Amino acid sequence: MRVNYQPALDWVRHHHLVVAAICTPFFIASTWFVDENTPRYVAVLQLIPVVAWVWVLVETYLHPHRMCDRCIHTFIVDGEQKALRRRRLLRAEHFMIDHSKAVLGYILVGLIAGTFLPAPWWQIVNTVVSVSCLVLVAVGSTHTRYLRWCPWCRDAGGDGDHEFIPDPVERERVR
Repeated sequence: MRVNYQPALDWVRHHHLVVAAICTPFFIASTWFVDENTPRYVAVLQLIPVVAWVWVLVETYLHPHRMCDRCIHTFIVDGEQKALRRRRLLRAEHFMIDHSKAVLGYILVGLIAGTFLPAPWWQIVNTVVSVSCLVLVAVGSTHTRYLRWCPWCRDAGGDGDHEFIPDPVERERVR
């Protein structure tokens, strides 16, 4: 019997910010409250938010490149005005995309260097990196919602390649 993981993957793709917001406090708490005297089963439980975070990051960065029906139906009707108000967030996303190697390096250096630091410094570094990852996911999620109206995506970053972005679809109100 084959297990169909597609519904779970689809849920994470569209609710990745919720998953990240739930996992981050658990991961941060586990770094502050787990030590060498903690039973092994608790240490194994630490892996759950880590695995969920990896899943969220992979799904977050793979999904925006594909516009599914669900994403098209959640486009915002008055998105152009809202995108103008979120211009800094949209620019921040493009800055992070343009400097993705530096962002990835920051995260990896923080996680790796944090393991060699004495307490409480490794917990502080881990907390800062975890919150930074949550901010990355939140900014990426905002960009995905306002993709059609992003001023930096409209001209394809100035390289001349125009990506097809579908028109927004008005959602029917459910009563």
